[in-house]
Amino acid sequence: MLHEIEGVEREIREREDQVLAEMERAEALAADVKREEGLLKGVEDKARAEAQTLELRGRELQEEQKRLQAARDATAATVPEEAMALFQRVARLRGMAVAEARDGMCQLCHVKLRVQMYVEVKRNEEIVQCGHCSRILYYVPTAPAVAPGP
Repeated sequence: MLHEIEGVEREIREREDQVLAEMERAEALAADVKREEGLLKGVEDKARAEAQTLELRGRELQEEQKRLQAARDATAATVPEEAMALFQRVARLRGMAVAEARDGMCQLCHVKLRVQMYVEVKRNEEIVQCGHCSRILYYVPTAPAVAPGP
């Protein structure tokens, strides 16, 4: 009988030790949960602040778009109707309707222009289209280099 009592008491101690170990583990997990909740709150606050910043930036960009669209419309009203129709047709076809002509070539399709065509673009007296991509070409004269003074 004493052996049975000792065996049962041993089992009880083992079970109590297991309960204590689980309680310690539960306390550690609870501390981890609190720490992770704090981190989550920090991340949520940061995300909320970033969302507000992005929303503000989006509104600013929309306002800038409206302003630029109004400026574009005002400029488009001064362009002759034939030129505007050409611009819209090329834009619909190619996405970008104009391309810079520099160093004797179209800067978008990279095709070398005939010398006469490049000279006509440089004169800027009429609308010239690239023979390859059909974009309207423009020329930006380079500023002359200024020699440093003595």
